[in-house]
Amino acid sequence: MKHPKLKNALLCRILTYVVVLGGFIAPIVLIACIPAINDMIKLALIITLSVGLIVYIVKNFVVLMSMDVMLASLHCYNTARTQFPFAKSPEKIEKRLRRYGKDCKADGIYPQAHMIRYSFSSPFTIYSKGIERIALVYHTEFLDKEKYIAIANSAKSSSNALSGRKRALFLDSSQKRAPLNRVTVMFIFAKRVDEALLSNLYKTVSSQDGDGYKIAFVPCVIDLEKRVCVFNCLREPYFGYAYPVKNRGIRLVRKCVFGGKLPLRNNPYRVEPVKKTDTEQSLWSFWHATKKELITDEKEAKKRFESMESSQIILKDDMLYIKWGSKGACVPLETDEEKRTVEVGSVIAWDYPKQNTISKKDIADMERLIFKYFQERGFTCTFDDES
Repeated sequence: MKHPKLKNALLCRILTYVVVLGGFIAPIVLIACIPAINDMIKLALIITLSVGLIVYIVKNFVVLMSMDVMLASLHCYNTARTQFPFAKSPEKIEKRLRRYGKDCKADGIYPQAHMIRYSFSSPFTIYSKGIERIALVYHTEFLDKEKYIAIANSAKSSSNALSGRKRALFLDSSQKRAPLNRVTVMFIFAKRVDEALLSNLYKTVSSQDGDGYKIAFVPCVIDLEKRVCVFNCLREPYFGYAYPVKNRGIRLVRKCVFGGKLPLRNNPYRVEPVKKTDTEQSLWSFWHATKKELITDEKEAKKRFESMESSQIILKDDMLYIKWGSKGACVPLETDEEKRTVEVGSVIAWDYPKQNTISKKDIADMERLIFKYFQERGFTCTFDDES
């Protein structure tokens, strides 16, 4: 089958679960609805199909989760653009902004914000003690790199000053220990933007602080002369537990500047995925290729661990392989060559010779070894919070 294609990544993501669950649930419902079948036979068939569903999910869990991650990420890239045309006046955008939260005073850092809005909502999960949304508006005649940095510093300072202004009531013990999530949205209305900054503006607004999930900073530059809006609208993939605060900031920009819907059609300024994927391929060929790739990677990782010595580290394709005694683990990492920093993912489970939990002592010893490994190569190493 040639359809659906990966360019409809959200449909493909939904269809994956429909096919897996429907392939077992539909026969169960059909059997239950046929009166001619004996009740004992019905029960036996339903139990058999239910067990088959569990076995299939367990055996294909890694494949299904890998597909879910890739399709969720691809959907975010498919709906992102580096710039947008806009037709609203600054007055209408500010009028919409005033509907959100409460008005706050600016702090003493220059340049001061023309308007600051603060909104707080109680958490819906145990992963946060509260969600803050802070929107700041700045006006400038001419925006260059120096002025942009000054405004960004002012916005961050004001946002930090407002952090923790409100607290949610009736939190359980898990929520009290959880971090306070905060997204800061900075609107800059510029009558004219320096050409040197404009040519590199998307990269500038995208290189800001925040992990996107707990803390996020979303600058939005509106060029009134060229009627162009530039902001990082690349959402963080959502997997169903902690909703990324960056996506809340993107939604605020979308509602206030574009009336709720981003102009994606006929907009050629696409954001290219980090790992380019053929969006014209079908879901079924992608499914088959993913399964084949994971099986191949598993075999290669096994051979790699077998040839490694204890305490040896190997880097390949943004993955860190570490041998510890007779066992081995592979961990994802993100490297920034310019800043000379590396962020190592969670070290929580052995991958060789079989899946198993790593003790806290081994985790601490392995992290010290990894930290020393990157320190000797001139990198600043940090570890994921969950590790």
